[in-house]
Amino acid sequence: LFDGDFRITESRAICRYLATKYQGKYNDTILLPNDVHQAGLVDQYISYESFYYDPPISKIVYQEKAAKKFFDKDPDLEVIKQNREELAKVLDVFEKLLEGKEYLNGEYSLADLFICPITNYAYCIDAHSDLWDSRPNVKNWWNRLCNRDSIKTTFEEAKSFWENN
Repeated sequence: LFDGDFRITESRAICRYLATKYQGKYNDTILLPNDVHQAGLVDQYISYESFYYDPPISKIVYQEKAAKKFFDKDPDLEVIKQNREELAKVLDVFEKLLEGKEYLNGEYSLADLFICPITNYAYCIDAHSDLWDSRPNVKNWWNRLCNRDSIKTTFEEAKSFWENN
């Protein structure tokens, strides 16, 4: 991302930068809370996403969506199986974290937002939607995220990408 003379790379860092710079300027959505404790929890959930959630789900999406389409390789079923098991463990933790809450941090935050793109790709593969749907708190959370206007728009753009490339 180039913002004037400032340059930053890595999607999570870019998102944090943009949230910090523009939070509250165009709407009242708070992605990074001002309260130090709540901000710390958002960072904690972002770490969960980055280190535990993203690795297995990315491998599933690569095998299911990218391997054939972009590299003419058949999906590796063993890789998919192993990573489904890892992702299921993470979603079991999320199921507990989401008890009594609408979003990971209670309120919608950057932690929820980071999860959306890759989850959309995996969830839209019918063979994997059960991972979210079989956990009531996770399912409700995912449905809430999917029904946000900005997320709907993003998902439509992503769908167009996969259909046209």
